[in-house]
Amino acid sequence: MLSEASIGSNTRRIEAVTGMAAADRSLAMERLVARAAEMLRAEPDNLLDALDRSFERTKQLERERDQLREAGRAAQAAALADQIVDEALVVELDEVAADDLRQMAQQLQERHGLRAAVLGSALGGKVAIAVASGPLIDAKALVAELGPLVSGGGGGSPSLAVAGGKRPEGLAEALDLARTRLAGG
Repeated sequence: MLSEASIGSNTRRIEAVTGMAAADRSLAMERLVARAAEMLRAEPDNLLDALDRSFERTKQLERERDQLREAGRAAQAAALADQIVDEALVVELDEVAADDLRQMAQQLQERHGLRAAVLGSALGGKVAIAVASGPLIDAKALVAELGPLVSGGGGGSPSLAVAGGKRPEGLAEALDLARTRLAGG
């Protein structure tokens, strides 16, 4: 049987192959199972157990990758602490993804009690700017000003916002504007 489906009230459609086509399909499925078992270095009868082990290993590797990524972000954020000026930080980083920028900005702002942490980066022809701020600075409003300078926009909350754009050459101008806005207070 290839498939079964309802086509109306109390009516089912069954699609199947018969005769030599059924035998050919059965042989093809056996070869497929044998090849999958070979790829997983298991016997065909143990294919499902081997798949379960493979999925668990993949999950474990993803957890380890995430832990390493978090440790790398924390180390990079710690290295930026010496660039804090007047309880604010505005920095351009090389090729950092938007989500990583957001997390780093938030970590820096919280860990050092900054008025604001503004991090920007160009990656793959796109730009991301993350702003994490304390109660005196509106991160969402600042992102709304910075976004158009990189031909984009953004949003978030008053304490954490992200802008994205498609004009990397505007990043320096956007960060300069952020420095100007934060210099006042």
